[in-house]
Formats: sequence, structure tokens, C-alpha cells
Amino acid sequence: MPLKHEHHQDGGLIFTTGDRVLEEKGVVLFGMSPGNPYYKQPIIEQYVEFLGKEPRKIVVFVPQQPSVHTYRAMGSKDAVKRAKKHADYLRAHCKRAIKKLSKLRELPGDFHFVDWPREVATHVVYQEKLEEMTRLYHTHALFRQDAVREVARVLGKTPRDEMSDKESADFYPDLYNDDSIREAVLYIIEEFAYILASKALYDADEVTFIYHRSWPILEKLINGEYDGKPRQGYGFCIIC
Repeated sequence: MPLKHEHHQDGGLIFTTGDRVLEEKGVVLFGMSPGNPYYKQPIIEQYVEFLGKEPRKIVVFVPQQPSVHTYRAMGSKDAVKRAKKHADYLRAHCKRAIKKLSKLRELPGDFHFVDWPREVATHVVYQEKLEEMTRLYHTHALFRQDAVREVARVLGKTPRDEMSDKESADFYPDLYNDDSIREAVLYIIEEFAYILASKALYDADEVTFIYHRSWPILEKLINGEYDGKPRQGYGFCIIC
């Protein structure tokens, strides 16, 4: 089945921006997390074809460095090596897909592969956004709750009150004091800092992040639901 762009008219600022950026052929952030079983070779080829058919900048973002936190939290003996292995796998598949499809048809999209150590980690705006996200995590109970719940599911530590509407910072104290949770949540903090720095990184007024499903915590962040500060110029598109 060909990939399709799901439109969400009632999704707030983030989806409105995402639709506009995609329609106007703006900068697209194509993120693939190391270890995510969704991103097999055929799926990656479909994304390359879908995104590359228009003359736009496609930033291929494989968060190798942030994912070290996840593998470390999962107890990996060599988290750095494991993150690199899975990240290299995704980048290689993406590059092969670009090469393959370019031989079959015109592919006007400009694909750029992120070099985290050189272009992200030392960038002043990324450092500022990293501080911003770290501060939000430590000072805003609902954002902290959502971040902890998200990584808890990844680590198989689903909160006991998963079905509760409670928005207390103490909804599950054991999770907040869990070393693996505190390690894993750094992935979210660093990835969100990158997304918020992306306009400066790629000299764009607007960017949109591409994913295959809804990502409520990012949607709430950009729409300003946590701190009352809608973040203009950041979009989100569900393409699946």
C-alpha cells in the first residue's frame, strides 16, 4: 500500500503547520529511531519515494546518540556500540533506497543525513533548547508524567495507574526514582531539543517532523499544552 498523509484538522497548531510545510515543500525531518521494528527496508523505500518526489530538503534524522540512553536503560553491556549498530543499519538502508529509486525515476528531493556530533551537539541553539527541555521536565509535572510514562512502556515498566486521569508528579514514585527511567527519559529530552533547534540548524522559518503514528507528548509540547507557550514554526505529519 502506498504511503498516505493523514490530515488532522482538529490537531491544533502542530498539525496545521505540518500540513502547510508539506504542501509548500518545506524542510522535513524524517526521523527513524534505532531499534524501531517498523523501519524495515520496504517501508524506508516507501518513505524515500514519498518524500523525495518533491523538490524539498529532507533531513534524515537517526538519533544514534540519544538512543544510547535507551539502550543503557535497557541494561545493554555496550549501549554505544548497540546504538551505532542499529543507527548504521537504518542509514545504510535509507542510502540504498535513495540510490535505487534515483536510478528508476527522478528524485528531486535533497536528502541530508544528520551528523549529530558535528552539526547538533555543539550548536548553541541546540544547547539552549536542551536546557529548556531539561528545565521543563524538572519543573512541569504533566510533561514529566507523560515523558516517564512513555519511556516506562518502552522499558516494560507500565505505571500501575495507567488508566488514571491523575496529573500528579507523584502518580508512581517508584518510576521517578528508577535509575533506568531517569536514564531513558534523556532520549526524549535530547530528541525534543533537536526538533526545537531544527529551524536554526537548517535556516528555516518552519519545519515539520514526519512519523508513522501520533506522538501525543510532542503534539502537546508544540501546541503549548504543558506550559502555555505554543511553539510556532514546528509541524508534525503522520504519514503511514
